[in-house]
Amino acid sequence: MRGLAEEHGALDFHNMRRANEEWLREVATDLRAGVVSRAFDVLREKGAVREHRTHDQARSALVRSWAEARRAGKSALLVASRNDDVRAMNELARETGRGRTGEERVYAKDFGERSFGIGDVLVGRERAHGGVSGDLYTLGGHRDDGRLELVRLRDEKRVVWDLHEHRAIDPGYATTSYRSQRRPVDSVFALASSAEARRGLYVDVTRAREDVTIAYGKDEVQDFGELLVGAQRDNGKMMVRDVVRAVNMRIEREEERKRQRNLAFEQGQKPKIDRGQEPKFDRGHGRGGGMGR
Repeated sequence: MRGLAEEHGALDFHNMRRANEEWLREVATDLRAGVVSRAFDVLREKGAVREHRTHDQARSALVRSWAEARRAGKSALLVASRNDDVRAMNELARETGRGRTGEERVYAKDFGERSFGIGDVLVGRERAHGGVSGDLYTLGGHRDDGRLELVRLRDEKRVVWDLHEHRAIDPGYATTSYRSQRRPVDSVFALASSAEARRGLYVDVTRAREDVTIAYGKDEVQDFGELLVGAQRDNGKMMVRDVVRAVNMRIEREEERKRQRNLAFEQGQKPKIDRGQEPKFDRGHGRGGGMGR
């Protein structure tokens, strides 16, 4: 999409209407425009950025806040930039809900062994049963043949999930920034790390309708300033077109250098080459352009 937009242009949406709070809309607009420092000033002013001594403590605190939001009747989402953190937060989230879920069974899946309890929220990682990757389900029951009785949340359709045919399913309380797209909620709880970048934070903020909380541990992100520097990174993907252009430009520069060298030798003159191009001469030539021993 970025390549098409650069080549042909695109419509630009300046207002994010999902958020109910004006300050959230302003933060999202600033992040999208690259005005990260102003966005973070607002986040800090609103108490949305929280510092903890360690990364593990930040992760645990977010899960507790997430659980409180859920008990208050809000829809809430845990988000992290790394899969390891997502798995850890899913486990913590399941622990906070233990006692409110029913019978648990352990299943072997694409992502390793997972324990699912009746009432758990699960996320499908592949297209199945007329759904798409990222669909959320509630586990309604276990079948003796290893299949799961699920209810898809977006349309309340009942499906029977066969783990032999579709093994990519996981707890759905926490997710990565990329997979959180299409999941608007009231409150977002985002775990920041050294891998943070602007595009991921923009996605995190724009999932929230009412509030967002960003937490970090000082053993990984030293302070607010380091968090800000990380957030100012642009982690856009490099396209094949970009690589091809760079390679072609390098080939053209090398061919021009060779052409100038050959022309200079033919004329018996010292080559006139732009210093910025850093030409590489054959090892046989001395400083003055004469032949070496």
